[in-house]
Parts: sequence; C-alpha cells; structure tokens
Amino acid sequence: MSLRARLLVAMTVIAVVLVTAAFAVTRATRDNLVDRVDDELKASIGRVEEDLGPGPGSRRGFSELYAEVVTRRGARVVLLAPENLDAPIRPDLDIDEIRAAANDESFTSGAIDGSGASVSKRFRVLVAGDRSGAALMIALPLDQVDASMSRLITLEVIVTIVVLGVLALVAWWVVRLGIRPVKQMATAASAIGAGDLSHRVPEATAGTEVGDLGVALNNMLGQIETSFDNQRRSEERLRQFVADASHELRTPVATVRGYAELYRSGGLDDPSQLDEAMRRSEQEAIR
Repeated sequence: MSLRARLLVAMTVIAVVLVTAAFAVTRATRDNLVDRVDDELKASIGRVEEDLGPGPGSRRGFSELYAEVVTRRGARVVLLAPENLDAPIRPDLDIDEIRAAANDESFTSGAIDGSGASVSKRFRVLVAGDRSGAALMIALPLDQVDASMSRLITLEVIVTIVVLGVLALVAWWVVRLGIRPVKQMATAASAIGAGDLSHRVPEATAGTEVGDLGVALNNMLGQIETSFDNQRRSEERLRQFVADASHELRTPVATVRGYAELYRSGGLDDPSQLDEAMRRSEQEAIR
C-alpha cells in the first residue's frame, strides 16, 4: 500500500473515531440532561400534590411545570401550565395513555396546543396514579435540553470539520514534502538504470529525511559515474595497447614468414643469402 493510500486510510479512521466520539458525547450529555429533568420531575410531583390548591399563590415556583389531573370519571383538569391555563400547550397524551403510564417512570412525549394541533415541542412526563383510576400527570418541557443539544451538536460539527481540515492540510504537506520527492527519485533511478549516469536526483527540502537521502544518492551517483569513467578510460588504454602490440607482433612475424616461404620455394639456395635471411629474421624476432 502506498503512503498516500495509508494516509487516506488513517484520515478515514480518525474521522470515524471523531464521529463515534461525538456521538458518544452527545448521547451521554443528552442522557445526563434528561436524567436531571427526571430528578426534577420526581422532586416536583410531591410538591404539586401538597402545594397546588385553589388560589393564585399556589403556582409559585412552577413556572415551567405542567400539571394535570385525570379524575376517576375521566375528566381532565389542568392545575398548572407555563403559559395559559385555558388553552395550554400540553403533552400529546389522551386519558387512556395517561392512565396506562401511571407507573412512576418518566418518558418523553410530543406536544399539542389548545386546539389539538401538534407543535414542535417535547415534554418529559411523569404520571402518578391510584387504584381508583385517577392520575396526576406532571411534565417539564425539554426546550432547554434540546437547545443545549443543538449547541453541542453544532460545536461538535465545527470541531470535527476543523480537525479534519487540519489533518487534510497536514496530509497534503506530508505528501508534498515526502511523497513527491520520492517519486522524483524513482524517476531519476529509472533514468539512471537506463544508462544515463549523469542524471541526478532533484534536490528536496534541506534537513528532511528525503532531502538527506537525495544528497546521499547524488554523492553515490557521482562516485559511480567517476568509477565508470575511470573504467572506460582503462578499457580504452587496454584496447590501444592490444592494438599496438598486435601491430608490433604482426611485423616480425610477417618477416619471418616471408623468409620461410622464400626458403621453401628455393629462393635461398646461396648460403650467403640464407645467412642474411636468418640474420634479419633474428633481428625482427628480437625487436
């Protein structure tokens, strides 16, 4: 796997880790905030049963709390509403659902307005009931929880984008600083392998591993080129020597051969001529 591919895989893994961590943080934060709302509901239901009664003073301290009683005959009486007692925004639950939820366990519900139309709001609901069928439902809006989660998610998205952007810049810098010079070195090595010993590796950024490698390769290539030049000159001198030696050897050999052929053909019958031929053959051999 190439370095570029490994960087891409590493960035993908980091992105997955960041998204997973953001999801885990979001889930943990949401659960913590909802747990706080649940604790507040549990603490408020006793106060509602004790403190809420007729008169305007009974609603102090419950500015966000919605409270409703379902009587054993099925009548719904709104005890407390954050906005308007006559047409309040309330949990989207009918009487049967309220009675079925009377198990002292909190849950999340949608919301409707006074006309029964759905609204973009959520409640955390807790219902307490008795055996007669009456039930007390209290609910707290999750507006603050939703707003906090929205801010957290926005922050996580921004942080994730910034981190991935920084990682992309670092990866680009690594590719530019490391991979591109290595590819240039590979191209140079191919040219050198094809026989061009004068080719050199392009200079990279000084002080980096790739730059130091390029300097070392260029020094090595210079020494190799010098060695090949010395070897070529030695081979040329050897060829010249062999050519000169061959020429020097051919001349006396040709002379000796000529006198031998002359003697064989009967051209050296005179003893003085034979002696002269032998003398000159000996001189050529000594040379």
